[in-house]
Amino acid sequence: MRRLLLIPVDIAARLQRDLLLLILVLLCIGLSVLDPAAIASYPHLVDWPTIAALAGLLLLTTGLEESGFLQHLPFHLITRMHSARHLALLLVVVSAMLASVPTNDIALFVVVPLTLGLHGMAALPAARLGIFEALAVNAGSLLTPMGNPQNLVLWHRSGVSFATFVGEMLPLAAILLGTLLLLTRLAFPARRIDTHEDISPPPLARRLLYTSLPLYPVFLLLLELRQPWLGLAAVLTVFVFAFRNVLRQIDGVCCSSSS
Repeated sequence: MRRLLLIPVDIAARLQRDLLLLILVLLCIGLSVLDPAAIASYPHLVDWPTIAALAGLLLLTTGLEESGFLQHLPFHLITRMHSARHLALLLVVVSAMLASVPTNDIALFVVVPLTLGLHGMAALPAARLGIFEALAVNAGSLLTPMGNPQNLVLWHRSGVSFATFVGEMLPLAAILLGTLLLLTRLAFPARRIDTHEDISPPPLARRLLYTSLPLYPVFLLLLELRQPWLGLAAVLTVFVFAFRNVLRQIDGVCCSSSS
């Protein structure tokens, strides 16, 4: 009950931090005052299956991040990569691949903390890496229905199969990614990576990791079967009963509602 009473406070704090969101909310309120009859149609303007799909993907990605995997992985990358160029090429490919599964925005939630972790272990051009990762997730997100919210909407509305959608988008995605890999090779030097002293891998929550990873294919299969709400319910049930603390690490407004 106490947590529910804090929901308005959390929402107000979020609005204070996000000026664009505040402007949009005020604009919506103003338009609603001018045309109150339109309020009843607002729920029909939202593509709710897409919202369910994004919520499930965000929850799974948060579980992966909270497991420590995204902090543990940089240690193994930095000790195996021979040059900044090789590392940059790998990160571009990984970013593109991730964006084809849990949407481009969520992929950035994964690769940006990973890149910052790498930057803390070695002298790397983190800002330049971030730019190329942002380009990579947009190239990779073209490929699949889950790549970005627009693709999810188009996929749901078109009724085509997953394989058909991927086949249509594959040529464009390949051209963009190939071009980006060429630019990456030119933009990053082939010099050896010098790591900081006394770096060590952080602890890994294996139970959370081994739960989050297998849930990904299950959730994606339910999306393919046009059952996003069933998929969200399954994922949410697992986290509510086994890893409730993960729910609090998602976006503040969503977290408050879920708790």
